[in-house]
Amino acid sequence: MFQRIKHYILLKPILQALEDHDRSLESKILLLVFGLGFARTSIGIVQDFIQGFHATEVLVDSLITAVFGSLLITIARSKKINTVHALIGVLLVILLTINFIQFGGTRGATDFNFLIAMIAFVLIFKRTVLYLNLTFLFSMILFSIYSISNENAVHKFFFIHNSTSSDTFIFSLFAVILFAIYFKRFLMEEITKLTSLNLLLNQSAEQSIFKKKEYEHNCDTLREINQKLEEKIRNKTFEIQKKNEAIEQYIYHNIELTYEPINNLL
Repeated sequence: MFQRIKHYILLKPILQALEDHDRSLESKILLLVFGLGFARTSIGIVQDFIQGFHATEVLVDSLITAVFGSLLITIARSKKINTVHALIGVLLVILLTINFIQFGGTRGATDFNFLIAMIAFVLIFKRTVLYLNLTFLFSMILFSIYSISNENAVHKFFFIHNSTSSDTFIFSLFAVILFAIYFKRFLMEEITKLTSLNLLLNQSAEQSIFKKKEYEHNCDTLREINQKLEEKIRNKTFEIQKKNEAIEQYIYHNIELTYEPINNLL
């Protein structure tokens, strides 16, 4: 029963959303990023309990999982969400920094989390928000490296052990490959759409050229008809003028012929 509920709440809506042609690319990228993040941190929580329970480790992983999970469900259920607030990036950087310090920083195996975070930020944030989050991310990386190198109070408070597990590297590699496959698929779909659109545009252009030629032909035909009508009108006008002149001459001639006899009668 739990598996069915989990499949309905998480997996099914996410897969449907990724296949939804009405959903924007930005929304699909958010789903992919937070889906991978949720999967990775969920695995981390399971490992925490299997390999040995540590309160701060479980707390950090749980918080990251909660952030990813809530964002994932929210975006999967709404097509209108195309971006997330900049504070989400800040929160994730802080939690990743703590996780980084917990497992030895560059001496451990959690540095790949920052690599994936950088890729994720580039994908989900834009312009000023992107630059601010990346700046904060690099600042926190330098701060955590400094804390680990000097073993200051922050390092002592959060440090658990130097992780030598390769699961973070494997998952990071898997995430990069998945991003590449998804974007390649998206690009192929876009190329197919553009090719179809180009064919439609070519057909429309051919139809426009044909209609233009047809219009020009009709214009030429109308011009010829107008010229013929004008010529007929001129001819008719000339004939009417000739007839009018003939009538005027006939009337004048008859007046001249009848003028003298009428005068004699009078």
